[in-house]
Order: sequence, then C-alpha cells, then structure tokens
Amino acid sequence: MAVVLCAGGRHFVYGEVDFVCAFSQLFMEARPWLGPNGEHLGVIAPLTSSTGYRLGLLIYPDLSKVEFDLHLNPRVLSADFPPWTSDGANREAMLQEGYPITQWIRELTKADGDMVMLSNSVQSNFQNPYDCFIQDGILQRQGYAAASAEYAFDDGPVDIFVLDSNVRGPRLQSCWVTDERNERFPWRRAVSGRPFVTDGELRKIPHWDREENEDVKYGEVPWLPNSTEAAFSAVCESEDGQVVLAYAIQPLTAYDFGRVLIDSGIRDAVLLGGSGDVGVWIEGRGLEAAAAREGSARGTQPPGTRNLNGVIALKMLHN
Repeated sequence: MAVVLCAGGRHFVYGEVDFVCAFSQLFMEARPWLGPNGEHLGVIAPLTSSTGYRLGLLIYPDLSKVEFDLHLNPRVLSADFPPWTSDGANREAMLQEGYPITQWIRELTKADGDMVMLSNSVQSNFQNPYDCFIQDGILQRQGYAAASAEYAFDDGPVDIFVLDSNVRGPRLQSCWVTDERNERFPWRRAVSGRPFVTDGELRKIPHWDREENEDVKYGEVPWLPNSTEAAFSAVCESEDGQVVLAYAIQPLTAYDFGRVLIDSGIRDAVLLGGSGDVGVWIEGRGLEAAAAREGSARGTQPPGTRNLNGVIALKMLHN
C-alpha cells in the first residue's frame, strides 16, 4: 500500500487513489477502508471540529472498487402511501412507514454479501412529496405525488447529487423535470437533497432561515441553522472531485456542519438527514447512529430505531 504526504499535509494516497484533506491531523488519523478480505475500498477519516473535537466520520469511497446502490421502501411508490398534507393530518401514519436502519442492514446484507456500507438517504425521509431517487435513469418518488398535478415539478428544478462512478462535471445538478413518467435521465444513480455548501461556500437552506418568532408551516423544518443543534449527514464532492460521505453523529448546527466540511476540503454538499435519521453502518466497524435532537417532534427514540423509507448503500465490485 502506497502512502504519500506532501504539500503541507494536504495530499495523501492510499493504494491507487488520491485524496485531499484540509489538515495534517486529518491525514494522520485517516485509515484505509479495508473490505472483508483486505480489499482497499477507500479511506475513512474522522470528522472533527476546528478545536479537534471528534464529531463523526468522513468516508472517501474508491469508486473503482465499490459502487452506490439505492434502496426504497416499496410502499413509497404505491398510491396508498400516506400523502403529505399542509395541516399534518397524516403525520402519525407517515411516521409508521419504513424500517429502522438495523432492519435495513439485516435484510440487505443477507440478500447481498457484497454490501459494505449503508446509511440514511434523503433529508426529509420521503415525507416531502418532492423527495426522489433516480435509479437506472428513472425518477422514483411517492406514488400519490407522481400521479397528481398538484405535486408536479413546475416551480423549479430538483437539486440532485449524482452517485455514478464516472461523472464528467459537477455531481451536484439542478434537474428540470417536465415529464417524469416518460423522462429518462443520463445517470444511473442519484439522490435528491438540499444543497448547503456550493462552490466551497455556505448556502442558505430553503425554509430553514427564519426569524426566531416566525411562523412555521407543516412540512417545513422548525430549525434555525445558526443555533439549533442536531446530528447531520451529507453526501459531498471535494475540491478534487472525490465523493465524500459525511456523518456528524455529535450535535452541531447545520451551518457549523457546513463550515467543518468546507475546512475538510469539500466543494459541494447536500444534506441527507438530520437528528435521529442519521446513521451509518460499515462492514467490520458496525453501526454509528445519532440520537434525536432535544425537543424533536418525533420523540426521544434510541439511536438507530427511527423508521427510514430509503437508504444509500455501497457494495463491492468484482472487476
């Protein structure tokens, strides 16, 4: 295994893949990510605050050795999935949908022995009718939303992050959807999300930036990104084009999370989850899951027990 450190501690190599990180401390604590038979699958590094406090972890997958896969609760696609309503009438029914991450891990690893990582997927866990996956070029979202003109993508583009192995240009894309039933997209795997870091700078999160006493409508997140602390996860692209999965298991504000990612060399980042949704399982390391934020509307469930309607996975390739 080749290991190289140069340029003031910013550049390192594990195996055949180059990575860039912001601090020599990150390099010193980064470790090769090894598969069950010693395969080099990438790099795992700590996610730390500016003072060196460990917040969680960063995963730099080697996309020549692993590939992304997306898994959706099939109920999401059915017409009787509980629809989003402005008054929150279906909230309790929506929270019953899906499975805890521990069940996703158990069932998916049993079905596919090449699975080496699994985590939560979209920020609102498919409660928002505009949440979506792209799988094999086809848009997938709630069945009731896809069938209703009320939820057509008329107001603007959908922000997605492309997960394919070979991508030319930025992975963060604003995607216009005109005919979702017949349209085909040029990507095999992509996930929707809220960009909060773009071009190495913080970006306002829609519906989150508000005054302390401003009314919050159902479906909007009543968090203040500069003061509300929670766990967060994100899928990112570094300055040199590397895909990075980031998990802050320890609570911090959304904008502090963004600042830490920027300090770690991230150019673009899309939120995948917050609070008790956040969890990541790595083969050989086990599950790291977050507790729900204090005062969460969904209650104080133990880490790893909140229902998820979709997950992101990485599986080994056999080249």
